[in-house]
Amino acid sequence: MEIKEFKNRLHKLTAQEIQELQMDVAMRIVEENCNLLTDLEQVLFDEIGDYGKHKIAVEQIKSIKSTVIEQNRALKAVVQSG
Repeated sequence: MEIKEFKNRLHKLTAQEIQELQMDVAMRIVEENCNLLTDLEQVLFDEIGDYGKHKIAVEQIKSIKSTVIEQNRALKAVVQSG
């Protein structure tokens, strides 16, 4: 679910509008908000997991890049001396 969809599910109520709600409507909105929070928590959990995986991959790629650069420096030194 995209961020836009979550924003669309959020009720945009002023403090005055909230005060004027009938009890059954307020209870329905509370239930909808609880469902929204549950969905947000799941997406957040998934995204944090993906972030961790990507961060590890980025660090591994950086390490390989550094190794390649150092190896090229050593190879260039051999080529230049030979």
